[in-house]
Amino acid sequence: MLIGFGGMLSTLSYLASPVVAVAVPLAVGFLVLSCVAPAAAVAGGCAAAVLEGHEVPLGGLGALSATECAFLVVAVGWVWRAITGAADVRYPQIADYPVIGLVLCLPVGLVFDVPVSVVLRLGVMWAAFFLVFLTVKAFTPSELRMVLLSLGLGAGVLGALGTAGYLLGGGAQVDVGGGVTGRAVGGIRDPNYYAAYLVLAGTPLLALVIARRTRWRAVAALAVGFTGLGVVLSLSRGGLLAAAFAVTVVVLAWSRTRLLSGAVIAVLIATAALNVNPLLNSGTSEVISDRLATIGTSSQNDKRSLIWREALDVTIARPLGIGALQFSTVAERRGLTQRGQPLENVHNTYLNIAVELGVLGLVCYLLWLVRTAWDLVVEFRRRRLETFAVVVGVGAALVGYSFQALTVSQYRVQTVLATFFVLAGAAAAARQWQGAPAQASEPAAAFSAARS
Repeated sequence: MLIGFGGMLSTLSYLASPVVAVAVPLAVGFLVLSCVAPAAAVAGGCAAAVLEGHEVPLGGLGALSATECAFLVVAVGWVWRAITGAADVRYPQIADYPVIGLVLCLPVGLVFDVPVSVVLRLGVMWAAFFLVFLTVKAFTPSELRMVLLSLGLGAGVLGALGTAGYLLGGGAQVDVGGGVTGRAVGGIRDPNYYAAYLVLAGTPLLALVIARRTRWRAVAALAVGFTGLGVVLSLSRGGLLAAAFAVTVVVLAWSRTRLLSGAVIAVLIATAALNVNPLLNSGTSEVISDRLATIGTSSQNDKRSLIWREALDVTIARPLGIGALQFSTVAERRGLTQRGQPLENVHNTYLNIAVELGVLGLVCYLLWLVRTAWDLVVEFRRRRLETFAVVVGVGAALVGYSFQALTVSQYRVQTVLATFFVLAGAAAAARQWQGAPAQASEPAAAFSAARS
């Protein structure tokens, strides 16, 4: 059997590409891992975000990123474990039905001539992400921390790549209307989506570092630093504010970090005022200030208020939606352009879903957010040492995610959406975990006991 497999592999490598000789064994090994050690497989899928710039072409169906490929395999692993009756399999509950409703909104687009390839690709990927969510729901707190560590380290690598690209490219320039060139990106080519991913993936690791709930603390702290630099140098206004909200939530969760954060902020303000900040030179500080100053203004490059009004008009006229990823057709008819091209999205996740997937799609999405938030609130109030850092980190990340959703259409980028499903699964897993019923009135006071 092994000889036959080796012969088939050699033939495929000869006919297609030598890469097949490496890719196929890796895929088979990852599939086995997904079936026998799903936590390790999910962690691997999260880490695969460092390869985001490389895609597997699918012809008429577009292409798949490394994270999408990995999570498809994880979904297959869930199906196998469900068929074989594995004890740790979690099945859909009533609270999970909004996600199913969101997926079922996709075929409606076929009525409005949405390409079958778009509906098929998104339907398969969103269904796979849902199975990843169910997979994560079965994890223990230690497995959740492993997944969040992997997610955060991957974000740190992307942050470092974006920082290096920014510095080697000579920095960025802001025009009068807020348009920018030379912004930091890494893997995810759009700086706004890049910042969205970094905030979502990096914030939980910050909580683990502060709570001392990882053995890789020095490496994790370095990854958090590069993640923060990536967000700053992306010059994404929504990303910067989302990161500020997320970090604030993490800081306020522990009494010991409130005083420390105040001291750090004071130092950063003082060094910025004296132009001796080791992280930002004067040019970068000026660019960030100019960029933030354009929030809420309308210009040739930023027409979000106009776009939002048009999106509301379309939603009222077509409450069933116009079909996934089809806003550009409306933008072209209504003359909504950016740099001479029709706009591809509404620059607002909630409105974008309402326009493309209809009012029902928006309701399903909001119910899904509420369900995840409720899981976090319930577990946060229990203040269990094993889950507290996970809940704080995931909650802070989702606060930033929900805020930035007002400025970008995050659900269009599948790696960002997949990460959201992983974090939602972590919230559900933390709440449903049956161990360690004892509460900790002040988790920070229990750190010394946890370290011993």
